[in-house]
Amino acid sequence: MERFRNRIRAKHDNIVERIRFLRVGRRGHIDQAETTVPIPDAVNKSPQYNRLARDRTIRVLDLAPGTWDEPVNCSLRTVHLDDDDPRYEAISYAWGDHNDRKPIICNGCAITTTRNLFEALQRFRYVDTTRTLWADALCINQADDDEKTLQVRLMSYIYTKAVRVLVWLQHEDDQVVQDSLNAICRLVCEEDAFSRFESVKGTAPNILYRWLDVDVTTVSQMEPSELTNVAIDALELVCHSPWFGRGWVVQEVALSTSTSVFWGHSEIDVEWLAMAAYCVSSKHSFRVSQGIVNCQFLHLVWRKSRRSWGPRQSLIDLIYSTSDKAFNEPKDRIYGLLGLKTLECDLANGQSFIDPDYNITTMECYRRVAAKLLSEWHDLRVLSWTRPVPESAKDWPSWVPDWSGDPDPALADLIDEERQEKNTSGLVQISETVFGKTQCIEITGFRVGTINREIKEYANLADYQDDPCLFEGLQALLRHLEHMYSQQCLAFTFGNALRGRPLNSTRIANRLSEYSAFMERDCVLDIYSPPAGAWSDDRSDRFVPSADMFAFDCDLVIKDHRLFVTSTEMLGIGPRAMIPGDVVVVLHGGQVPFVLRPADNGLWRLVGECYLYDVNEGRVHREWEEKGSVSEKFTIC
Repeated sequence: MERFRNRIRAKHDNIVERIRFLRVGRRGHIDQAETTVPIPDAVNKSPQYNRLARDRTIRVLDLAPGTWDEPVNCSLRTVHLDDDDPRYEAISYAWGDHNDRKPIICNGCAITTTRNLFEALQRFRYVDTTRTLWADALCINQADDDEKTLQVRLMSYIYTKAVRVLVWLQHEDDQVVQDSLNAICRLVCEEDAFSRFESVKGTAPNILYRWLDVDVTTVSQMEPSELTNVAIDALELVCHSPWFGRGWVVQEVALSTSTSVFWGHSEIDVEWLAMAAYCVSSKHSFRVSQGIVNCQFLHLVWRKSRRSWGPRQSLIDLIYSTSDKAFNEPKDRIYGLLGLKTLECDLANGQSFIDPDYNITTMECYRRVAAKLLSEWHDLRVLSWTRPVPESAKDWPSWVPDWSGDPDPALADLIDEERQEKNTSGLVQISETVFGKTQCIEITGFRVGTINREIKEYANLADYQDDPCLFEGLQALLRHLEHMYSQQCLAFTFGNALRGRPLNSTRIANRLSEYSAFMERDCVLDIYSPPAGAWSDDRSDRFVPSADMFAFDCDLVIKDHRLFVTSTEMLGIGPRAMIPGDVVVVLHGGQVPFVLRPADNGLWRLVGECYLYDVNEGRVHREWEEKGSVSEKFTIC
């Protein structure tokens, strides 16, 4: 046991250097030398493709049998998804370095493909019979945007109709693989994970995993004191594979009828890894890495795709949940999710939210999605996606998010499973419009006031992030502001993780108790410790005031927001880009107010979302109603 822990920890100490893409012999031992494959004088990077003549037609790959050291030989064949009832297995893998390529024979011609796909084909090849597979890099002409557009529209059907999805991770040392999977499966069995977790509620399969095509049904006992640490190290090693961070795999796994993960010479059902991830996150949250989070997320999406009950995720929920995943093409942050069932569409019913099109710009792709979410679904969370658009994109509409990367922390709740239908309030009126050549969105609302000044002391706190002086300075600022604003206003403005939710007596009492805990904290002697585990909701029967949690909530927004005062002395938090003279507005249907900037010809530019306690508490709406509830249309360019 100790020897195994040392082996795992030796790799775990430097996780980036740890993953050695070793070349594995077909039968159980590491072959450090490169596999020798004859390379013809003329090698192309991709096959010569014939045009796909019919709708719902795809290519499959017939992989010729061969031994480990023989060249990989395959041929492409055209099939129709409806007429031919093709039987194939779909490969799910991370493409890897496009410049690290290996030779194969395809349709009788020598070509190259990425090392990851080459190794997957080696691993999946049968010795004595042809195996029919589907792999995107070979079965789709990647140089033809028209074909890519048509094939991506079929992606959900490709993975749904596949007999099985084969996940290829990478090669790894045989002993490490066996010891790792033994520890993972032992942990799952000891914790009775398959029957314990609500999202599963089943029985553990009889087969733990397969090794060299042989079923493994039992693993040796381990000391309880050692098992957990060993299993966590092992799971971390598996989940560090680039595959777990790839964006397309979310859809590929969710749509599959069966998913098997191949790691070196092993094969394991993805549910075993997910159960281990649940075990770790439920009892040892401080040990949860991003890879383990990714593993658990994939399983949750897979489960949700199979249930016919319960809430459905909206598209913007999915975009936000996958914002940390890797996509090579920015448009794929949308296209790579379209096969999943969402609140807005279900491909099983012939619906598609938008049609993939690789011939349009990224901005146009994002604009079409944003416009449809706003005008047809009244989902103003689109406007809360606060990631700045590129400086070079002068024609990028201010209301269109840049979904190509992680957003800044939002004030609105971007994950909102309670939203299960379109907001049909008569106040919400949203439509697309064109002013000259400018694509605009028109939204009804009312003005709250103008930005009068920024409180610079708040912005200065951003310089002290990761410094104990941050919270000492924050306390000093809050004590100063208490002379002008109530503690309730300050508690919700600064330390409120759920600024988009309405106030109630329980939330008010909890926020005030947490504010008091923070203000009484000696931030010099009592060192701040980031809260471990999940945030506890605002239920009165389980809320424990935490100075650290209040500090964490404050710290979350300091870097990316500014503190401001309106012309009527209301206190708020808004975007970094705001300036005096910008206008705070309530847009009907939004969780939070927004900051707009006047532009030419009566148009407006969106600066970003903001928070005003007086709006959240309801005073602003009451005064608006007392004045006759008069709305105006804001045309945002």
